[in-house]
Amino acid sequence: MEYCKWLHAKVYVVDPLPKFDVNAFQNLFGEHLEMVQLLSHDALPKIPEYDVVLIDGDHNWYTVYFELKAIEERSKTTGTFPIIFFHDVDWPYGRRDMYYDPQQIPAEYLKPYALKGMIPGQSELSDEGE
Repeated sequence: MEYCKWLHAKVYVVDPLPKFDVNAFQNLFGEHLEMVQLLSHDALPKIPEYDVVLIDGDHNWYTVYFELKAIEERSKTTGTFPIIFFHDVDWPYGRRDMYYDPQQIPAEYLKPYALKGMIPGQSELSDEGE
């Protein structure tokens, strides 16, 4: 944020339920920060343009695919495709879907899921771990 402020850039943070003090960040960074408290599918089309995108949200195929489609659509109107960074692409999310809210995913895209733990080096979900 400091770097973006120095560049006179604007950062759009998309998070339907932020776990940080939005007002404190807004006071610190003013016009350089715009908080969008919506799901990414609803938020991305509302952002006028983006040069760089960090995708770090719901870790499942459906959500990421449609985030990328929204970014692609926006790039058709701006004429440039942004640089995209992805977070959580390795273990444990690299080969499994994770849902913050399974009800947000259409049934045909929803894979079997359980609320269980993960243990490093183990593919299967566990009754222990985080």
